[in-house]
Amino acid sequence: MKKTITALVGLIIVAFAIGFGGPTIYSKMLSLGIITYTPASVDTAVTNIGTVTPSITFTFGGDIMLDRGVAKSVEKNFAGDFAPLFKNAEQLFQNDDITLVNLEGPVSDKGHNVGSIYSFEMDPKVLPVMRNAGIDIVSFANNHVGDYTKAAFSDTMERLIENDISYSGAGESYAEATTPTTIEKNGMTVGFLGFTDVGPNWLAAKGEDAGILLASDPNFFSIISEAKKEVDVLVVSFHWGVEYKPHTDRQTKLAHSAIDAGADIIVGTHPHVAQDLETYKDKLIIYSLGNFIFDQYFSDETMQGLVVRTTISKDGVISNTKEYINHLDKYFAIKSIDEKYPPVKTSDTPAEIKISWVGDIPPSSTIPLFDETILSWLKISDIKAGNLEGALSSSIGPEKNTKCVPGTLHCYSFVGNDAFIKSLKSAGFNLFNLANNHALDKGENGAITTKSILADNKLAYAPESGDLITAKIKGVTVAFLGFGHNAWTQKITDIENIRKTVQDAASKYSVVVVFFHGGAEGEKMTHVPKKSETYIGEDRGDVYKFAHTAIDSGADLVLGSGPHVVRGIEKYNDRLIVYSAGNFLTTEGMSSKGLTGKGALFNIAVDQNGVYKNLGILSTTAEINNSVTADQTNEALLKIIELTKQDFNQTIASDQLGAISFQ
Repeated sequence: MKKTITALVGLIIVAFAIGFGGPTIYSKMLSLGIITYTPASVDTAVTNIGTVTPSITFTFGGDIMLDRGVAKSVEKNFAGDFAPLFKNAEQLFQNDDITLVNLEGPVSDKGHNVGSIYSFEMDPKVLPVMRNAGIDIVSFANNHVGDYTKAAFSDTMERLIENDISYSGAGESYAEATTPTTIEKNGMTVGFLGFTDVGPNWLAAKGEDAGILLASDPNFFSIISEAKKEVDVLVVSFHWGVEYKPHTDRQTKLAHSAIDAGADIIVGTHPHVAQDLETYKDKLIIYSLGNFIFDQYFSDETMQGLVVRTTISKDGVISNTKEYINHLDKYFAIKSIDEKYPPVKTSDTPAEIKISWVGDIPPSSTIPLFDETILSWLKISDIKAGNLEGALSSSIGPEKNTKCVPGTLHCYSFVGNDAFIKSLKSAGFNLFNLANNHALDKGENGAITTKSILADNKLAYAPESGDLITAKIKGVTVAFLGFGHNAWTQKITDIENIRKTVQDAASKYSVVVVFFHGGAEGEKMTHVPKKSETYIGEDRGDVYKFAHTAIDSGADLVLGSGPHVVRGIEKYNDRLIVYSAGNFLTTEGMSSKGLTGKGALFNIAVDQNGVYKNLGILSTTAEINNSVTADQTNEALLKIIELTKQDFNQTIASDQLGAISFQ
């Protein structure tokens, strides 16, 4: 039986399923956990915030044949270990949603050579290697799948399933072969079919007999059209064409017919050389990917292949299609995978993305006020972000809002209203981090209300669950992720998940910004200890390890909150880490003594690749009447300079306007 993979979606979907109400637009945002928006200009708040249709990012690779010369090379040069062949493909294959390749022959120890001099049968030990490399599904309708009899063919399908690899184009019966293999991911059902136009005809699936799908099948059109009814996106693979030649009229006819029947993406193999791409009715046709791993050493064209990455939304819109060339070395291992059309470098001034970050903002029923210096600093940035340290509600009242039982120690609840958030919006704020320990101050229902109020005000947020939001700023795609130390957040202590989540974002977006809420709290907690911190019995994480892991995984800017005091900053691998911006606002129940009443407004610029460019720091004071003013004594800035030297041995200096330079 074919394998169907279901990817679990996160806590946001679970919360939605509980049945909480809310505006239609919010319900959609909640079910997705994703918001996309595009700032109109550097001094204009985001106005087109809304829902985003789910999407899937595919990577398509060509023919994989691990027998004959490849197997001999592996035995001689890698002691029988096939893993080195795929090492340089892992980064690309493991950082998408679904990877598809063509499996050029059976993987089995059964059967016998049917007589061709070009017969392949691969060692079963290659399958876990392929899965570990990131391959999710193979097309198994091609001219070599019957090379070692039907016994090896059927055995291969069983072994693929055992190794968690799906397959298309084949089945243990005609009904199974014509039923699309499905993968559930990102709230979408993706279907896969496969056809061969180059045989072997004797292995065509018939009735209850195992076999493959032929492109000459009289039911070709209806097989595709019926499959499309069952899925959101349909990918159809073809093994077709003439070896070592450009694509033929027959390939064009089949591809167009498949799209007319309902296919969204056509993926071709067999010619052993790369062919061209075509867009037909806004759908993608890849005529031939050529070889991915093969032993055809006799030409440059056969020792390389085409790898295509593309994204398709649930409503069928294809975007971000990129072509790569995979190069094989003399051992038939992937030497490199290089972008076919790398961005052209120009002499034009590169885009700079400007982000303001202010740290902790506890909501309340008191409308916050900001002096002109604060407003002028916020005005120059594209993104104005802060950590929203609490919930928003349309009903304010202590008996309704508090999460704390009377007499409970170390328990604080912060709840604000619509007027509070409108004041922040008027100041220019357009993005808030919700991944913190106060996101559920009014419970799960309150968290839903918070997001609904933000959405109604066209304000974006990084959800507490860790899902990402995206923006396109000056033509540059930017992703924002949130992490925290609580069970309802994506945890800063889960290193493996941090790597995977950030790598996935970095593979799709030009700039990745990571928010985190972590570290111990209090006036004395200004240092980054480079080890796990605890507070009131909670593990608040090793923020130093977290930040470095995030950047090592592809993050470009890491912005922290949580200690309620400023901490030092660090430049690491040409990326900036802000460990804590302190309190931007204070409210009833919060200390404003000493440094806890001080904060910093960071204006940060990065280039279109996320590389740190420049920084300004404005010291702020949180007044008791919920107003924020510029601190003429520069207490926060002076403390940041001191802590940066003490904790990271990095020297920074500031001019009179707050512009920071690393010495």
